Amino acid sequence: LVGYHEIPCDDPYTRSAVVQLAFPIRAWGDNITMMLLAIAGNCFAFCQDLKLTDVFIGKNLLKQFKGPKFGVEGIRELVGVEHRPLSLHIIKPKMGMTPKQTANQVYQTALGGAEMCKDDEMQSDSYNNTMEDRIPRVMEAIEKAAIEKAIQSYVSAFNAEDAEKLASLWSPEGTYISRRSAADSQASQVTGREALTKEFTALFDESADVRLEVATESIEFISPNVALERGTATVLRPDGPPEATGYRVVYVKRDGQWLIDRVTDEGIPVIHSH
Repeated sequence: LVGYHEIPCDDPYTRSAVVQLAFPIRAWGDNITMMLLAIAGNCFAFCQDLKLTDVFIGKNLLKQFKGPKFGVEGIRELVGVEHRPLSLHIIKPKMGMTPKQTANQVYQTALGGAEMCKDDEMQSDSYNNTMEDRIPRVMEAIEKAAIEKAIQSYVSAFNAEDAEKLASLWSPEGTYISRRSAADSQASQVTGREALTKEFTALFDESADVRLEVATESIEFISPNVALERGTATVLRPDGPPEATGYRVVYVKRDGQWLIDRVTDEGIPVIHSH
């Protein structure tokens, strides 16, 4: 406490004052987020009569902060939301979770549609969940959720028989390779969005009410902008039995969007019962 200046009040049971507090900079280092949380965090939720009037930051520390990195417009551009309110996930509990548990929570809410996530209050750099360990896991969880949502978009476009939408989910040079079986050396290949659009259109014209179901088995990140998905795709036709095919998909991230770059379909061996 470095200053206390009482304000005259007519109520004998009420005392008002301007209170000045000082904190050592080394308590937060250059982490201005933690600084503001400590100074003006949950205290306002517990007392409606408390107001923060000024914050004075030393010149040497102030030089390290140049203002918001992205701003409101930049954040909206990053998350791809122009007008509606943004959905933010606050990670709970604030303490005790491991980096893996934190990442899983972010993954679940990202699948649910949250655009952003943030640490709760004073999490910062706890001994069992450092930022160095937490951030890579969280970022991978976010990208995994983005790929899974891309898969959902693909299935939805297929089941809506929207050939152009399907092709737009591929990279411009995307390639589709199909084999009748895993041992089949003769494979058909379609490359480019225009060719893919024609291929999907022909499929939908030939087979009305065809439906697709996908079961993802794994998603592996080869690099920050390249991922490999393995799974099983089942095509359902009203006039025939289901056709199940194992597949591999290579995704590339361009301009913040995961696009299909290569799909390889390989027939699943039939296992006979004895």
